Amino acid sequence: MVVMGRVVRGARDHALNVTARMGDARDSQARVTVRVAQDGRPLDVSRFHGLRFDARGQGRYRIVFVSRGIADGRYHESNFSGSPLWTPVNIPFASVGQTGKGERTPWTGRELVEIVFLFARDPGDFGY
Repeated sequence: MVVMGRVVRGARDHALNVTARMGDARDSQARVTVRVAQDGRPLDVSRFHGLRFDARGQGRYRIVFVSRGIADGRYHESNFSGSPLWTPVNIPFASVGQTGKGERTPWTGRELVEIVFLFARDPGDFGY
């Protein structure tokens, strides 16, 4: 079960709150997908150095950058650990990489379709 809502942090400062109860599987995880493609056209983020946001919630997190040019599903990704307090997170694009076996595709940032935020917790636990 996943519940999402907006959190007001200040007059012009809002955040997306995601709370999920993990299933019974060993590798339980929840995800939020932010589609950045407009009208089916991917977004070119090559002029930017990375992604910066604030996060709150203890545990392991993974960010996956879904790009149109990746045919085998091994998208570029990065990991970070959360904190119980709001904490700035910086993901430099120079640090993202692919996992698994196969030929590596260099990150270009020219064909970004989605940014997927995933978090894993123990089976049955709540995560946010």
